[in-house]
Amino acid sequence: DTTSWRSIFLIDRAEVVSRQLTACRLHATVRSMESELAKYAEQQLIEAAKRMTPEQRLQTYLAHSKRMVELQRAGKRMRAAEAAHDKALTEDTQKKDDNNDGC
Repeated sequence: DTTSWRSIFLIDRAEVVSRQLTACRLHATVRSMESELAKYAEQQLIEAAKRMTPEQRLQTYLAHSKRMVELQRAGKRMRAAEAAHDKALTEDTQKKDDNNDGC
């Protein structure tokens, strides 16, 4: 009877390990595909840049720079809003603690 339980345990364990290995292989395959896609996209971008005139490259760089500044500003606004929210929560908690001190 212990042999059958041991067999069942080993079979179950083998299935778990098999699923884990399959998941690892799948993850590696996806990463490889993403890497190949990134390489292809980069190559296409380089080729497109070679076909651009200097004025077009400058305009593209300017547009990219403006977007990066917008992203940076949005990040600063988000961090400031989070800090204000955290400060308000802290103050609210302190007020509650102060009100409960008389108990």
